[in-house]
Amino acid sequence: MKEGILLACMVFILLIGTNAEDVQGTSEHQQQGRYSFDVDFDPSAIFDASSGSMFTMPQIRFRVFQTDGSAYRVNAGFNIETEKIYEDAEGNEYEKGSAVFFSFAPGFEKPLSNGKVRVYYGAELPITIYSERYEAESNFNSLNLTGGYTGIGVNAILGLDYNIGGGFYLGVEFNPGLNYISNSDIKRERDILLKGGNSFQFGTNSSSGIRAGIRF
Repeated sequence: MKEGILLACMVFILLIGTNAEDVQGTSEHQQQGRYSFDVDFDPSAIFDASSGSMFTMPQIRFRVFQTDGSAYRVNAGFNIETEKIYEDAEGNEYEKGSAVFFSFAPGFEKPLSNGKVRVYYGAELPITIYSERYEAESNFNSLNLTGGYTGIGVNAILGLDYNIGGGFYLGVEFNPGLNYISNSDIKRERDILLKGGNSFQFGTNSSSGIRAGIRF
């Protein structure tokens, strides 16, 4: 169901781009600025007390535009999550987990239209690193588990920016792609409990919300 909705949105964006007037080189395009910076506009994701102590840096994107409206770009994201599952009054017995996620994706995009509505396509190379830890302590036993994965892949890019005015814009973006995932060993202290493995994953991704940004 979700994939169907995303596919329909992608087709809609393509239709807008192919039917929009191509205004590359117009004064409006030239006045919008060479650089842009935007974030996923999802304030609730910055701090979510319901899941324990968690910091989620909204996914950010920086672009450098060329004279023809194409752009070099970098996407980045960073999450830290800690969860205290259980702890007794004295703090002698506890159960907790933590996780760190980092993503980085350089890429390039080309416009289908430039102007108030900018529709673009392109490609990016996402790199992801994820690490997690689980700890438990009791009067009878202690446990310390670690695991995670590293991923690299290639994503297609299809997006739309709507110029509000004054350099500000709102946008949406979809990134279907293929990723190679290398899972690390799950370890207890230095002992390997489960060997890691490798896999390829295909997915249709989108930003978690409307992107809000500025060109300067």
